[in-house]
Amino acid sequence: ASCIPDKNLHAIFLDIDGVLIKGSRTRYSSSCVKNLREILLRTGSRIILSSNHRMFTKHQKNFKNTLKKHQIDLEFFVGQTDFPENVSEYRTGSRERRIRLILKYLKDHPEISTWVAIDDLKLNLPKRNFVLTENSDGLTKEKAQKVIDLFLEQQKKKRKVTNVESKSITKNDPSSNKKTRVDSSSDSNDNDNDNDNDNDNDNDN
Repeated sequence: ASCIPDKNLHAIFLDIDGVLIKGSRTRYSSSCVKNLREILLRTGSRIILSSNHRMFTKHQKNFKNTLKKHQIDLEFFVGQTDFPENVSEYRTGSRERRIRLILKYLKDHPEISTWVAIDDLKLNLPKRNFVLTENSDGLTKEKAQKVIDLFLEQQKKKRKVTNVESKSITKNDPSSNKKTRVDSSSDSNDNDNDNDNDNDNDNDN
């Protein structure tokens, strides 16, 4: 389930235990949630819940209440990874299952342009897309800054690629050159309607 806000989504695949809830505690860490809020505000990213909390109505409700308590609009929470398709899925390692569901979500949602997964499990994901937290510390300021840096780096690379593609399209578009020639010819005729074709060519040069 998801509610994608636009066609250029910056997504956080968010775990909760060991990220927003420290160690064996059951309550959310206020400092960790504030650090999450800082990431959202500075990067314009949105939350995709990858934590097992997504599978329980009670936990989801608690998560949403925690966001509101820390002045995080629920519009920042746009979706969650799928549930395992069958019982046998639960027999696979939690790391492998989580990676598979994150990659499936990315495949199903091509509107995601940049993304970072935050987890206390060491997921085998590209370094540019993953921040590992310590279970006992959760999402510290240092880890939050690393997430921000990864998003900014990805967004910078996206802009470079877009600029290169845009220049390439303009360069290879014959209509843009054609328009320039027509305009030049028109200008020449405006200056001297009596000029012959040779003079028109001279004016174009």
